[in-house]
Amino acid sequence: MVRYLSYKCVIFDMDNTLYDEKDYFKSVFKEMSIIINKYTVNKNENQIYHEILDEFLIKGSQYPNFFLYITKKYNLDKKYHEIFYNIYKSVNANISLHPDAEYILKWLKSENYYIGLITNGTVDAQLNKIKLLNIDKIVDCICVAREFGKELEKPNTFPYEYVIKKLNVMPHETLYIGDNPINDFQGAKKMGIKTIRIRRGEFKDVEINNEYIDYEIHLFYELKNIIEGLA
Repeated sequence: MVRYLSYKCVIFDMDNTLYDEKDYFKSVFKEMSIIINKYTVNKNENQIYHEILDEFLIKGSQYPNFFLYITKKYNLDKKYHEIFYNIYKSVNANISLHPDAEYILKWLKSENYYIGLITNGTVDAQLNKIKLLNIDKIVDCICVAREFGKELEKPNTFPYEYVIKKLNVMPHETLYIGDNPINDFQGAKKMGIKTIRIRRGEFKDVEINNEYIDYEIHLFYELKNIIEGLA
């Protein structure tokens, strides 16, 4: 094993960083369309599915109460809001790690780096994604930030503090990689952690003059260059 520079730990965001979150939502929407089809005339499941997906692509994952919006759109009883939300939390979604993400996780593990994971969002849904992606066996420390309170989610510094304390590493020994320039990097940078934005997923084309981002990459193969001091 070769130790590069002073880094000992790499922390990852999950949604749209390690995998395509849209694939998770597609599985959710397929289940929803089956239910909605029972109460909708002149439309089949596939049409309903694509209508929901189109709404999601327009509004984005940050849109508040999307499942309530869909419940109202199809004039359903308000109980279906909770039904759809429960599907979101437990769906057996067809998701997998990006090939380059799987590669870098295995490489980091082989080089004896600590690997952390920090994710915002509904606790049950995030734990479901972790299980489906099978990354709990690779990652040394997982922080589903909302378990500690919504106010402590990124960009709060708490999740980063939690992981580096658990792994017994210092901020200057740590890298953090995420995709969302709005909330992924501020807390890490305040902690003294080097930050890397991966341009993929929903926020890949968001342009922002972000003082909290140290590096930008498009694929995880580029991360090796940063760790090896070649970037």
